[in-house]
Amino acid sequence: MRDKIEIKQHGSDEYLVTVIGEEATKHLVRAPADYCRQLGNWSAEALIKASVDFLLTREPNTTILKTFTLADIAGYFPDYEQVMTDLAAKEI
Repeated sequence: MRDKIEIKQHGSDEYLVTVIGEEATKHLVRAPADYCRQLGNWSAEALIKASVDFLLTREPNTTILKTFTLADIAGYFPDYEQVMTDLAAKEI
């Protein structure tokens, strides 16, 4: 079964993300507007969804950090920014 991702704005650039899989998890994700533009002019919600999908292909939702900024992902997965930039280009 594919995990379901729910995203709700929690502040100006913070979002509460719920991943519903075998076990549901909640994550507070920061998505600064300038970072979303840097990776291909994404909306925050779209980049968060794509980013969580990216993470779920590499780890279970139960091991994703509970609180993080999208830029933090590149520290763990060096290909993250390029993958997001490539995805944004395909959406145009």
